[in-house]
Amino acid sequence: MFETLEEAFQFAGGLPIPTWMPERYESYQIMLNVMADEKQELLREFCWIILTPDQEDSVIYNWTRYNDISYAMTYVEQNEAGEYVRLSDGREIYCSSNFQYESAVWVNGAEEFFIGGSLTREEVIRMAESVRIP
Repeated sequence: MFETLEEAFQFAGGLPIPTWMPERYESYQIMLNVMADEKQELLREFCWIILTPDQEDSVIYNWTRYNDISYAMTYVEQNEAGEYVRLSDGREIYCSSNFQYESAVWVNGAEEFFIGGSLTREEVIRMAESVRIP
């Protein structure tokens, strides 16, 4: 477990992870899973579960690199009322909400990104903006 974004980032070896988090997550736990499946469909997966100190709110950030992006899952909210948002660097993300949770998903080559949790739409977008893709 990590206490700061900097510790997690150093451990992750420069993987594309968010460098911004809402202030209420200032003291949080970061759990990191890195795995590969035996079918070789995905090369690597990196998942954070970030909790507020009282563990009432959470954020999930997931990055997956596939051998073939067609293996990727498709995240679609049930009411299909989401929207595409273009970020300042030109990336396009799909934002949606489900009850009190907001999420964003996007693809870059063979990489799939997901952010979701107890966030506002603006916070999801800001977190996505903070993911620097090499």
